[in-house]
Amino acid sequence: MSTPETLVSAIRSVGVLGAAGRMGRTTCDAVVAAPGLELVAVADPSAVGDEISGCTVLGGVADLIEVGVDVANPLDTDMDGIIDALDTDDDGDGVLTVFEDLDGDGDPTNDDTDGDGTPDYLDVDDDGDGADTSTEQADPNGDGDPADAVDTDMDGVPDYLDPADGMIADLVIGSPADGDTVGLTVTVSGTGEPGQEVEVLVDGNVVGTATVDA
Repeated sequence: MSTPETLVSAIRSVGVLGAAGRMGRTTCDAVVAAPGLELVAVADPSAVGDEISGCTVLGGVADLIEVGVDVANPLDTDMDGIIDALDTDDDGDGVLTVFEDLDGDGDPTNDDTDGDGTPDYLDVDDDGDGADTSTEQADPNGDGDPADAVDTDMDGVPDYLDPADGMIADLVIGSPADGDTVGLTVTVSGTGEPGQEVEVLVDGNVVGTATVDA
């Protein structure tokens, strides 16, 4: 009596570029019909969003990169139910992926403001300051374009890309010390950001304010 053999066949995942053309569609159909092959991704800039052989058409090579290493389980970084390859804002931070290509070379994967190894378009905290980009007023008008991003310290770098954005240094009074006896004219010295104010009190009563010089 012979022993039954167990046959294990590996299924290979296949992606097709240029899928919308006649040759592309023929290739997709052939992959679907072939044993041992599984069509998991199709791309063609001329037919984004269409369906070919059961797959939604992606935009091109960049989109296939966004799918990730496991094309059978495409990435959805912000877990909003839209895979990165079809999501205009991959990380869900309010800044569209197209505007996170800071050097304008068409490749957002090489733009990493905080150098943490995660490119800005996938990073919820672009500048690594501990505050999520979505909370740093990167796009006040909500159109996805950070052209109107807030720049608190007006240094030319918007808060969402500036780890030192609006962080105001603590106001420190060097003199006079609390409880010192002073004359009618008093000079207040210390350190602080230009424009910061401190109240001057005498016997617990506010008698004026001192403003940090520019």
